[in-house]
Amino acid sequence: MTSDRTKCSKCRRTPLPGELLHVLESGGSVCSLCLRELPATEQNPVRSERVHASERHLAVVPRAA
Repeated sequence: MTSDRTKCSKCRRTPLPGELLHVLESGGSVCSLCLRELPATEQNPVRSERVHASERHLAVVPRAA
């Protein structure tokens, strides 16, 4: 289950839902914390993706009255 999760290629941390994961030209993905630590020449990501909570929709069950 954890093998398909996206991790930061620098700190190996799994970003929380709602955080941004930045994809660099080198092909690596870094979290926002690690992006700030990179040299200024490498701080331009190709794209940024928001981490979602789940690929599946959550079941919504009506509450009992």
